[in-house]
Amino acid sequence: GLCFVMACIPYLPKFTAFAIGAMFVWSTMGLMLFAPQQTRLVTLDGPRSNLLLALNSSAVYLGLAGGAAVSGVVYEGAGAGSLPLFSLGFVSLAIASFWLSRRVELG
Repeated sequence: GLCFVMACIPYLPKFTAFAIGAMFVWSTMGLMLFAPQQTRLVTLDGPRSNLLLALNSSAVYLGLAGGAAVSGVVYEGAGAGSLPLFSLGFVSLAIASFWLSRRVELG
């Protein structure tokens, strides 16, 4: 869902109703990621779940700050139209990271 919406962002200014719907889907999908991620962390190592959840929160904030910094550089260098493609690249890296962690977890 998130990747699809990010790929559509450059075309949204032409279609206001579609833009509103896409942003609603994007924000809903984004909020839906936290609970499953936290559940996964708790089941990975229950006794240290507080530490894992704290590290996860720190990683989220670090990602937000890093994303803002990279977006600023991309915006200055390539303009606003290139931001969705760079965002899509980072989302793809996150998906690949999750996929690799699941492979290691499952053996």
